[in-house]
Amino acid sequence: MIARAGSVGFHPARPYLDLALVEEVQWRAIVAYRPTATTATTATTDTARRAKATSDCLAREKSAFREGRIDQTRLYALLDPGPAWARARVRTLDGVRFVPPTRPAPPPRCAPA
Repeated sequence: MIARAGSVGFHPARPYLDLALVEEVQWRAIVAYRPTATTATTATTDTARRAKATSDCLAREKSAFREGRIDQTRLYALLDPGPAWARARVRTLDGVRFVPPTRPAPPPRCAPA
């Protein structure tokens, strides 16, 4: 599933809610040459100092996700029940709840030949 996605995002963007899951998904994304939208900088969003541009970007992504304006090639791992629009699209695999991509992503640019 991760290899078919263009990238992987976590919602909400608080990886410490299930750090073991986030680390495993990120590891699988790395193996599949797919970027993840959550980094260590968002792990401390409630307490860390960060640039206004970063805060603004996270707020825009959160708002867009809540409203259902999503990247159709991204796989969204859910760390909470998710917004109402997503519930009909949520799938579960190995106990992980996610919204799968609806469009195929292009092949990774950095994959070995």
